[in-house]
Amino acid sequence: MPQLFDPDLQLVLESKFLYVPLLFDPVVKRELLETFHRDPSRKKPAQSRTDVLVKKGGRYFVKALNVYSLLENYEKIYAASYEQVKNACVKKYRYEPGLNETVVGENLRTILFHIMPHFMKKDNRLEREKLSEEHVLDMIKRKVDIPKDFSAYLEKLFLLEPLRTLLSRLDKETPKVNVPIDGLISGGELREWLRRELEIRILDTEKHRIKEQIRVREQFIQTEKNTSQYFCILQKKDPWN
Repeated sequence: MPQLFDPDLQLVLESKFLYVPLLFDPVVKRELLETFHRDPSRKKPAQSRTDVLVKKGGRYFVKALNVYSLLENYEKIYAASYEQVKNACVKKYRYEPGLNETVVGENLRTILFHIMPHFMKKDNRLEREKLSEEHVLDMIKRKVDIPKDFSAYLEKLFLLEPLRTLLSRLDKETPKVNVPIDGLISGGELREWLRRELEIRILDTEKHRIKEQIRVREQFIQTEKNTSQYFCILQKKDPWN
């Protein structure tokens, strides 16, 4: 991932915001005096700007960015770098992103059961009632042939144990969230913290995907086997590729 700051550069982290060293010149010096010192004409402290400036170790630092906002948008800002971190996660934690992605999704359900019925020719009995999922699939069965070897493919597709094993392992191996302490932090320490947080977020996304795959497959296990075959075929023109 890119080195946003020199590894030895001293930065300040304060309430989730990163502060960088303030460039110093006479104009800046005058503004600092107005900010951090008493206003002689009013005999009271000048208005505080501690939300913009902080002072650590005799040096001034200016507010730059929210580090958590950087994390949230890192994939958009540094797309290539994000992919590098993601690929490193794949190698480190030994998983394949999108492995065994279930071919049936919510978009297909919406098309089949909520849109297509409006364009299907119904018999007299069905004209008087709303088409159920079973009715829609029964009508499709009469139009679609199942390949001979598709049953074996379907059984392999919906195996749950490999996914559960992978999810359990990733849960155990995912690093714990490390909240940085407010104060001075070097550019190198910041980079390492960002990398670690990105790694955790990438793994959390993959674990969420696996949980969703398990949920969908468990739901399909409850579906009549013959019906599941038709459902899968509709989603994938060539189920073996």
